Amino acid sequence: MDKQTDRSYYEEIVSYIKKITGYNLAVSPKDRQVIEKLIKNQIPVEIAKQLIKKEVLKYPPEKRKKFRLSSLEPKLKELSAKKAGISRQDRFTSEIPEELKDTYSRLKKLNNLWKSLPEEEKKQIINTAVEKMKKSFILSNIDRQKVLKSIIREILAERYNIK
Repeated sequence: MDKQTDRSYYEEIVSYIKKITGYNLAVSPKDRQVIEKLIKNQIPVEIAKQLIKKEVLKYPPEKRKKFRLSSLEPKLKELSAKKAGISRQDRFTSEIPEELKDTYSRLKKLNNLWKSLPEEEKKQIINTAVEKMKKSFILSNIDRQKVLKSIIREILAERYNIK
């Protein structure tokens, strides 16, 4: 984009923010950086407006004067990744250290398996896990939910031979 197009994009976003919030908000340096990212990533003005509108509508009308564009940062990262053809899952897995990728894939398999199990089998596994937890742990010294999840994963790994 050229400077004139960038300027008109910037002005359109700023006037839209003022219109949608109902306040004559000053644009902070952080807000300017967000607009620059929008321009740099070549996000169309209409999509930027939709993002802003969704975010502004989360605020009650009397608090919209506190709206800042920096709240769009996570959405911008997602949009940039989509544009580059990288899924959210791929972005996350690329951040996992190499030595933990096997563990991550095992946990992912176990979680997907758990989601697909029928309710009756889930109840049976939970009951078995609770019994194991009562036998093996002092219940006042543990985080019961974490221990229970761990035991359930062990049971699933044994039953379905997931390594």
